[in-house]
Amino acid sequence: SVGYLSRQFKNYLGTSPSEYARNFRIAKAAELLRMNDKSVADVARELGFGDIALFSRQFRQVTGVSPTGFRKNQ
Repeated sequence: SVGYLSRQFKNYLGTSPSEYARNFRIAKAAELLRMNDKSVADVARELGFGDIALFSRQFRQVTGVSPTGFRKNQ
């Protein structure tokens, strides 16, 4: 069942499947922001975020800094 799979995933990796996916997407966003000159909006769209504000909020939650701030510090 979905609940069983979620519990096993969390027991094995220490995080829920949705949190793991979010962290993976944010890590990929950080890589893209570091390695090219695409706009923050383009990076967000490329990773499937339809809402730039949601992307920025989640990026800040995971990294502690905004996407723009992250790029400036790199």
